[in-house]
Amino acid sequence: ALAATYELEGLKAGLAYTRHNDTKTLANNDIDAWALALSYKFGDTMVGAGYERLDYDVKGGQDYDQASWTIAAAQQFGAFGLKASYTQLGKAKGLADADKYKANQWVLGATYDLSKRTQVLAYATRIDNKDNAAVNFGVNPVTVKAGSNPQAVGVALKHSF
Repeated sequence: ALAATYELEGLKAGLAYTRHNDTKTLANNDIDAWALALSYKFGDTMVGAGYERLDYDVKGGQDYDQASWTIAAAQQFGAFGLKASYTQLGKAKGLADADKYKANQWVLGATYDLSKRTQVLAYATRIDNKDNAAVNFGVNPVTVKAGSNPQAVGVALKHSF
């Protein structure tokens, strides 16, 4: 994996490349992934966007690629903050019924600063999978069925040491 970042005043940019050889989690595929992320902060407002493309080299199967994009925004009102993002996973180019592998995700969140180092946060999120997509939350150990729509809500207390 390689990554580079750049910052200039309110602008942040990142570019990354990852190569996974013979991954056991995806039927012994080789995966190449490219990602680009940009954000700009002006005052108490942040806007951002990202793009990622994964190329799957399927051993004994059909190779395909899939891309996703994200937009995000955050607004701070003193100690209170609001955050929102939307992500769309595109069709699986190279597979039959490529459009049926699409998915999208909404995230809405709020934060409240209790002090400079302690913050309370809450969020709600939902993934909408098309018929053949089985996209799940990265921290969820439970496998979801294709076409299902997992949802989550969470509350947390964050303290920075």
